[in-house]
Parts: sequence; C-alpha cells; structure tokens
Amino acid sequence: MINDGSLEEFGTESNEINKKCNDAPECEGENKTSSSTKDSSYEFIQWAYCANETYTPTGKTQDILDPSVYSVAENNDGDLFFHKEKLNTDELIEFKDSITNEVLEEIEKFWNRKSIFQTYGFLHRRGYIFYGKAGCGKSALIYLIASKIIKRNGIVLLCGNPYLLTRAIKMIREIEPERHIVIIFEDIDAIIRGYGEEPILNFLDGEAQCGDILNIATTNYPERLDKRIINRPRRFDRRIKMSSPSSSVRREYFIKKFRLDEKDDIEKWVNATEGFSFAGLTDLIIQVKCLDVPFEEAVSRLNNLLKQELPSSDKMEGNVLGFQP
Repeated sequence: MINDGSLEEFGTESNEINKKCNDAPECEGENKTSSSTKDSSYEFIQWAYCANETYTPTGKTQDILDPSVYSVAENNDGDLFFHKEKLNTDELIEFKDSITNEVLEEIEKFWNRKSIFQTYGFLHRRGYIFYGKAGCGKSALIYLIASKIIKRNGIVLLCGNPYLLTRAIKMIREIEPERHIVIIFEDIDAIIRGYGEEPILNFLDGEAQCGDILNIATTNYPERLDKRIINRPRRFDRRIKMSSPSSSVRREYFIKKFRLDEKDDIEKWVNATEGFSFAGLTDLIIQVKCLDVPFEEAVSRLNNLLKQELPSSDKMEGNVLGFQP
C-alpha cells in the first residue's frame, strides 16, 4: 500500500525534539506560553503576553497549526511543543473491494455527520482498533487516514507519551475549538506496557473529552489488551482485523506499486502468493527483480519463512477477548 516503513519513521518524541524544546526561549510569568523553536533562522519579531503584565519577545505566530502530523513533547519546565513530522504520501494506494477501502469510506461518513451526532446529543468522536499480524497493512491504512484528514485541513497527533495527550488536546481546543483531529496510538500494547493503562483511559474518558476527534489504535497482539480498553464502546468502537491481502488486492498491488504487466504473467505472481503479507509481496519483488533470484526459489524461501514465523495473535488458543475471526 505504501512504503514498507511504519510510522516509526516520523516517530514520537525523540531526544532531538526534546533538545529543541529545551533550547526554546521561555516566557517568564505565572502562566507560561510556549514559543517558537529556536534555530539558525530564528528572529524575534513580536511580543507575547505572558500574564502579570509580563511580555516576552517571540517569533512569527499563526492562528492555527498547519495541516500535518505532529508529535508532542515538553521541555524541562513542562511547556508543551508540537513538532511537525514528515509524511510521505507519494505511493499511497486505495484498493477496491478491500477492508481498507471500507474503513476509509466509514471514516469519511463519520466526518460528514457532525450535525447528526449533535442532534442526538453525542460528542462527534469515534475510535478504531486495527489488529492482525505484522505486514498486513495496518500502518499503511494509518498513512491513508492521516493523508485524508490533512487534505481536510485537519491535524494528526502521534501518541508517544500518553500523559501529554490530555494537556495537548485541551491546549488545541482553547485555540482551535472545532479542528478535526486524528490521534494515533500505534502499537497501543507497547504504549500501555511503557506507561500503563491509566493515562490512556484518562484521556478517553476524562475531562479532555471533546468532539471532532478520531482515535486510531493498532496492535499485533490484541490478546495483550485489557477488556477496559477493547470492550467499551466510545473508547474504541470498531475493532477490525487486517488479514493477508486477497487475490484481487495482490493483483492491484503488483500492478499499481510495482508496475508488473502482461509480460510478467501477473496471474502467476498472484496465485503463488496466497497468504503473503504486503511485506512478503515486496520482498518477492526485491528477490526476483532486484537480486535475480529465480521466481520459484524466491517463493519457496518466503513460504519457508512464513512457516517459521513466531506465533501471532490469530494463532493463539482460547478466547482472545472478542477478537476471534
């Protein structure tokens, strides 16, 4: 669907971001306001009011955040900063007759139904969890959702430290009350392992609840998630399994992404890759087209690799908290 990397390439908070935050000029006063990140081109051109009749020089200001993807960090004094991340959308593919396309249509309908939510007294928000083994398109679907909300002039927040989310949303809503926001909890099981469930539950259920928000979580291991996270509507309302791509999706993938044509005998490629993930399809192309590995040998190698794969969530025995196919 997209470049084989995950959202890690534009990641969450990093030491570099925190260093930039710590180097930023600060506002003295009872209620601090964060100012622009200082770099070689930084110029003081305006005054910011900081409370208690105190002002500080600041750089260029703007009314709203640019439509983009952001990570959230704080400096040593606890000031929040929104760091714009890069999103490569050059090779996004929307597959016909796929679960990806169904999800995108659902989300598009959601954004267009705000007035109906309000008629019934509901906050205009929704939550999805995408689960399944690695390489089956969860991150690619996130890229597609992110690119579409950016085209709608919305913003995307990456959840690194969930303790910062509540503050970040409250800050955004003070400045931009009705901005469309997508919040991404990629590998939510890892986030919970690092920070616990409470900050995420506090964000979903606490005082930061507001409308015009779509929460998106992914996991390769749904069995690791507590029922409080996955079995409560209005936290994550929809749970969708991302399976290996179907034959029609594989055919479209080979044609649109790798430009295979009749001389490549596309049906041979499609028939030989039943059960392959998108990562497997990509590696087959690399082996055959880039490394001159014979087609049958490359397919055999990948099939052997799939057989040796560590157990994934869809192979777990017993109840996996409602995630049975």
